Amino acid sequence: MDPRDVTVAGSNNHFITVAKDGRLMARRKGAAPVCVATPAGGLVVETDADARAAGAAEWVTVRFGHGGRNREMWITEIVMEG
Repeated sequence: MDPRDVTVAGSNNHFITVAKDGRLMARRKGAAPVCVATPAGGLVVETDADARAAGAAEWVTVRFGHGGRNREMWITEIVMEG
């Protein structure tokens, strides 16, 4: 395939931040922000096969807080259930 035949899509940036009240907020370029996780509920994540082979639970809850620099998340706790 000739690289000149490939059409590159325009920028589709997404932004994520932790608000001062601790809510994890995500925003697509040009759209309003939405809350994707709260401090009380944390961020529930499915682990991969390598993590499970090393003893991690299938699902973990990542607790986070306000703080950190640009492109960083201040992780306060990782809870393995089960």
